[in-house]
Amino acid sequence: MVQDKDSIEEETQQQINDKQSEGQIPIKDGAIFHAFSWDFNTIRQSLPMIATGGFRSIQTSPINKVFDGEDGGMDLYGDGKWYYHYQPVDWKIGNYQLGALEEFQKLCDEANQYGISIIVDVAQNHTTMKQMPFQKI
Repeated sequence: MVQDKDSIEEETQQQINDKQSEGQIPIKDGAIFHAFSWDFNTIRQSLPMIATGGFRSIQTSPINKVFDGEDGGMDLYGDGKWYYHYQPVDWKIGNYQLGALEEFQKLCDEANQYGISIIVDVAQNHTTMKQMPFQKI
């Protein structure tokens, strides 16, 4: 039998509530789901699956504004520029790869409803230039 999204979410939320009330899954003992290079909306849409999997936290890629030169893309291989997540240009939340501040806030609000915490990866020891330092000759 195939369940619809609403019934899965209701069932998932009830399972989480039951486990939380029984003290079965404190965050310090929970598993972390590493959503490497997942955008905020993809993570948010996947919350029922992540919660059903028993994860208590989700770690995102760095969420601050990042370098976006050279036709940056989201692919992990080929022409993708996933490593731009680790080239922050300032400390404002939101970038072209993961999404805007408002999308991040929606993710956090909805994750909280599932009892899931959001952990953000941060490249805090540097920022990079907003443009390529070298030009091809």
